[in-house]
Amino acid sequence: MLIFKPVTFFPLSGPIFGVSTEINLAFYDALKAMMAISPSGKETQELETKANTLRKAITQHLWSEETGILRMSETSPPTGLCAHVNAYGLSLGVKPPHPKDTESLVQPSNSLPLAFSGLEPRFGSAGLCSPYSAAFAVEACFRQNDDLGALSLLDRVWGPMTDETHHNFSGGLWEAMNADGEPIHKDTSLMHAWSSSPVYLLPMYLAGVKPTKPGWKEWEASPIYAGLDEVEAVVETPAGSLQIRWIFKTDGEDRGFVSVDVPKGTSGVISPPKGWLIGSGDWTCGYSGAGIAVDHGATRLLLKRDCSVRSLIGKD
Repeated sequence: MLIFKPVTFFPLSGPIFGVSTEINLAFYDALKAMMAISPSGKETQELETKANTLRKAITQHLWSEETGILRMSETSPPTGLCAHVNAYGLSLGVKPPHPKDTESLVQPSNSLPLAFSGLEPRFGSAGLCSPYSAAFAVEACFRQNDDLGALSLLDRVWGPMTDETHHNFSGGLWEAMNADGEPIHKDTSLMHAWSSSPVYLLPMYLAGVKPTKPGWKEWEASPIYAGLDEVEAVVETPAGSLQIRWIFKTDGEDRGFVSVDVPKGTSGVISPPKGWLIGSGDWTCGYSGAGIAVDHGATRLLLKRDCSVRSLIGKD
């Protein structure tokens, strides 16, 4: 079961014809979301069956085991990379992991990651760096525990746009760039909403804050430790501002703390990142890797490096 869509249009690159991987991935994503809110077990089972059938069909018809690439359409070559399609499929668990994933996601050999490659002449020759496309790669890196890859993408792609000394600095985020970090052409939007993904990706992964019940009535904070000394985030919820700050002291102390200010009417569970332990008392009290429940008001919890685990940044 694959959705046939006669035309899918890619901004700045044009249309593709036939079965679109992007559209099928979005449908799979929608099915999984519907499962989460389904009111009945029978309906959930029916949706799960459809999702599983679709996932197998995408893998069978659109994924190349040799190259590890999820093709952008049924008419695309197996060596042609559409970065955001590949990353989206990996984040959803549709595209099987492959040894070449880091190369295709992060593209370390390029100054900036390209949205398309190996799809000449129409797509691959554009030299297009798309913040929209790169955002999918950032999330896929976080989900694959490639923290350094995610930070590299954030720095390389959003760095030029947020550099106040750059001659094209606008105070906003740009629609697209060329491989040199300049707007792709003279009509490029320098205030483009689709490039703002770090606004939600950074709180979700580096601060680890996610809702677990509608309206943020319940939430969790379980961050990825990416070697940063400090991470702070403020998330606006219907009940008010949820503020959280992580401090990691790795200069010989291997200690830190997390402070959180919880809005009234909400509650959460704070868990330490991989390689760290958390405790609610003083430095002499017991620590564990289990989460600690918090509710309304300000709370400060202690962190300590887990000495029983050899923690390597960016690796399992």
